Amino acid sequence: MFRDYFVRPASSKGFISRGPAHYAHYGKSSFILSDMPTLDDVYRKFGEVAEAVALLETDLGTMLMFFGIVEVGVTTTFEVADKAKAAEVLRRVNHQTLGQLIKNAKRHVEELTLLEPLLSAALEERNRLFHHFYREHNFRRNSDQGRTLMLNDLEKMHFTIIEAFKAVALINGTDIEALVEGMNKTRDDDKPSDEAPLFHVKI
Repeated sequence: MFRDYFVRPASSKGFISRGPAHYAHYGKSSFILSDMPTLDDVYRKFGEVAEAVALLETDLGTMLMFFGIVEVGVTTTFEVADKAKAAEVLRRVNHQTLGQLIKNAKRHVEELTLLEPLLSAALEERNRLFHHFYREHNFRRNSDQGRTLMLNDLEKMHFTIIEAFKAVALINGTDIEALVEGMNKTRDDDKPSDEAPLFHVKI
């Protein structure tokens, strides 16, 4: 369910610690979990999911910025003729919640209506992340088993929101999957990531 922890079957029952490994029992299945997640792992993953939300909001906001500056007559080119009006459009976009961004962007981009199930799921997960996640899990943060459940939940949230982000980015002209594939093909393992060769993805 999450990258940094591996799970293998075990015959023990309950949740106990035996040396370096931990044993957990879920329903009818028992597992040995190595390197059990810490609270720092939960906090880190929460931050990654929050970042995914920000990426989705940014792409939707970019859509609205384009249509906004055209609507108020600021410009139809890359040259901004009225910076004050452009700043006002940016201010209005920045004050919108994810739900508002989705609703308003759909007024301009018909393709977004096809993503309604994906965007609705992402919005639901976003709201649960920021308003309910820690309250729902409560004292699970204090045990290895509980933190494992929390990380699993965050992984599911992350997947849903990233899928929505990739779909919106594709409408905006950015193929995230192609970018990742290009990075993997062009990266030189002998060089730091910031020195890896650049590549171009056709839109």
